[in-house]
Amino acid sequence: MLWILSTFIAAVLFAASSMVNKVAMREETPADRLLPGTFLAGLVVLLLKQGRSLPAPSLPLVLSGLALSLFSMLNCISILLALRGGPVGKVAAVAGSHSIITPLLAWLLFAERLNSWQWTAVGVATAGMILVQHRQGQKAKVSTWVWFGLALLGAIGSSGETLILDKATTLQNDGISGLVWSYLFSFVFTALWFLRRRQDRGQRPFYLGAVDGAISATGMIFFAHALHGGPAGLVAALSTSAVALRAIGGRIFFGERLSLWSWLGITLAIVAFGLVSFFQ
Repeated sequence: MLWILSTFIAAVLFAASSMVNKVAMREETPADRLLPGTFLAGLVVLLLKQGRSLPAPSLPLVLSGLALSLFSMLNCISILLALRGGPVGKVAAVAGSHSIITPLLAWLLFAERLNSWQWTAVGVATAGMILVQHRQGQKAKVSTWVWFGLALLGAIGSSGETLILDKATTLQNDGISGLVWSYLFSFVFTALWFLRRRQDRGQRPFYLGAVDGAISATGMIFFAHALHGGPAGLVAALSTSAVALRAIGGRIFFGERLSLWSWLGITLAIVAFGLVSFFQ
């Protein structure tokens, strides 16, 4: 049961970090101004969690951190590019298909098996995620295959990150050491990109990114603990409840209206957790 609770807490924190991103997007802040602060604050949080400096480098650890970083940035950049040209709700739904891709890849690559109730929970969680985003967004600005392909790349990046973290969790006991290297690499890459673009000296985007990074890194700690106790595919699927929690946050903090479809999606997210809790 602890891994189910950890997955839920991770989803809450991921939803909270998206609220910070929403503030930044309302100010029309370019994402590359946020990312250095995001990854630096995340690195600090992870180092504090470990209670020590960088873990002793070993080739498997450094390589897993590099792979985590690359998949994480693939997810982030692909979805941002997809959102520039595609409908928000549809892009988010395609990107959220990692809830299906991850358990399938875990089954094919790692022989991870889910029982019938768990597969049902995967389907219910995915349906809930799609319904919450039903009819959101604007008309596509580019051809369908462009935004669809980018969103799918984002989903693949998210699945790759989850599966590598799952293996790092097995090797490192809690996976935090792999995340430390991942956030370090990501900070270096995004900081270099930021400097190349020669951005202005305004500090607010950095601070917003730092808040986002601190919250999301804390979420990743709980996500890693969930992977330590539960199947990677199921943890990934249940974590999509962050979409439902994000919708609730938008209603509470930004006065957004929720449609009946959104409330149905939120209900399905709750049902998915219930199925896993009662039919393990």
